[in-house]
Amino acid sequence: MFNPFKKLWPSSSNKHLIYLSIPSILYHTHTERTCKNYLKDYFDVGKIRTPFDFRRKDRNFFEELMKKSEIVVGITIKDVYTYPVWNDLTFSQSIEKSFFTLRVVKDSKGRDLHLFLIEGMADFDKLSWDETQEFYLEIQKENIGFFPLMFGKKPEY
Repeated sequence: MFNPFKKLWPSSSNKHLIYLSIPSILYHTHTERTCKNYLKDYFDVGKIRTPFDFRRKDRNFFEELMKKSEIVVGITIKDVYTYPVWNDLTFSQSIEKSFFTLRVVKDSKGRDLHLFLIEGMADFDKLSWDETQEFYLEIQKENIGFFPLMFGKKPEY
């Protein structure tokens, strides 16, 4: 498959950095690992940083990290931008940084992830901070199931 973005970032991948803005509900999940592997292959880069890599840092720290990054990628699930993700992408746009949306979609059976890389931001809903917290709770409730202790359910994402 032809990839026009690889020409923008030569193969000296150890020097290039992607800042991955990710919904916190996806930290340390199969989805996060899948997204990172996809981006490493797609852009042929070495390091991918997430906000979780730098806990307890202030917003200025993350803005500097985005400025130093070659690319900023924001992940969407269920076709919505969580509050931190769309804030990071908006900031990237304001400093004229290359940025993308990585749309994560589960197949109809809920088994496989499908990833779609979109240049810029898509026309998805942008959640407020409170809406983002409610969204996370909704996903967690869906993952618990009816009898969580007796019949464990695999997380959706």
